[in-house]
Amino acid sequence: MGKAIFEQINGSFALVLVSNCGVISVENLCNLSCQLKEMGVPVVKLSSRQTLVVVGSLEQLQEVEKVAPGYGFKIGNFGSQVRNVKGCSAGEGLCKRQLDTALNLGIELENEFFGIETPHDFKISVAGCPRGCTDPLCADFGVITKGKDKFDVYIGGRGATVKPIHATKIYNNISTENVKKALKNVLDVYIKEGNKKERVFRTINRIGIEKFVNKDVEENKKQHVNEEFLAFI
Repeated sequence: MGKAIFEQINGSFALVLVSNCGVISVENLCNLSCQLKEMGVPVVKLSSRQTLVVVGSLEQLQEVEKVAPGYGFKIGNFGSQVRNVKGCSAGEGLCKRQLDTALNLGIELENEFFGIETPHDFKISVAGCPRGCTDPLCADFGVITKGKDKFDVYIGGRGATVKPIHATKIYNNISTENVKKALKNVLDVYIKEGNKKERVFRTINRIGIEKFVNKDVEENKKQHVNEEFLAFI
């Protein structure tokens, strides 16, 4: 468990920088880029988890770590913690396929739950429509937007492996606030019941999925679903 600074094969190091579901203002991106150039940092890379990976010497990255928060970045984490949230581009005025502004929800979840200690690393993914560009079914906690303030929630997925596992749906059409309540409950149960280094899907298999379901979380019955788009999918 710790900060996401990793030694590379060639002896250099990589530092993971986290922004709000990959959203970076032009000003912050420009200013950070100028700072990295002054430091002599040779290269940066975009990761599949919507983070910015800065590659350089250990000394350079220690300096980057100091200045990055001033440009709107958090230092990434690894190990047994809640990781940064993957959120699709379903924000105000963005993706035409979105059924609601899931990006805002993803940012809220990241700001509230990022870095919480868990038995194993815990990954969250939020998608703005059932296409699921952010792979919510391969996340420990996946959210798929179904309509205006309506989200389906899945738990127990696993990706980035030769034996991927699809998550199981535990809530249907719940509101934004109930998504947060659902996540808190899942984390509370996982932290209490999970064994050290045990992925949440293994905890589910061992104690049953019912313990992860909060009975107080109810379906949002307001009708505002784009049925034409859902039929097209």
